[in-house]
Amino acid sequence: MTPFNPLVKFQKAMIPGLLRMGNIYLVSQTYNRGGDAFDDTIQPLLLTDYDRLDAAKDHHKALSNDKWAAIIHLENPAHRAKLEEMAGSDGRYLLYAAFVKDVKQVNIRNNKYLSEAVRQYISKHTSWTPGGGDIIRPILELKFGELFLRIAYSGQVIKEKLTVFENIISTACVTTYPLRPVSEQFRITFQNSLPIPK
Repeated sequence: MTPFNPLVKFQKAMIPGLLRMGNIYLVSQTYNRGGDAFDDTIQPLLLTDYDRLDAAKDHHKALSNDKWAAIIHLENPAHRAKLEEMAGSDGRYLLYAAFVKDVKQVNIRNNKYLSEAVRQYISKHTSWTPGGGDIIRPILELKFGELFLRIAYSGQVIKEKLTVFENIISTACVTTYPLRPVSEQFRITFQNSLPIPK
């Protein structure tokens, strides 16, 4: 299964808007979800914008093993020129911004492809016992460049990497995860996906 990438491609035209919003710091990092499975010569990078240097530094510190991790200061002419070069059409980099084009479509996609994986995860990895009338509302979150699902039930919250649920989808079979009768299954409805904590 190809990893889900809900983020939009970064374009040079976004820079003036980021400056107007006061988001003058970008943290760059490797973003494998944005890669091209058929061309490993293109480096996928995620750019997360911040309005405060201390927040950008916290994010950067979490990326200690990433050779592409950097803080780009948009008001620094050398940084901005390098970013504009990287966002150019030479094809060496594929840049993504840390936001989505359509949150509603992300939730619809997740309802379609991830609901059963969430249901199986709850059944296998928690002691939760939601019934047929319960609704679980997972939220897709982006934190330091990693996609997570946050799931809450009865006052308890689990935050797990999206890759865990994608692996459930790719390895699931009826004998591994027998389904409960439809009348007993709780509903999974994604909501408020990709609020980006800063």
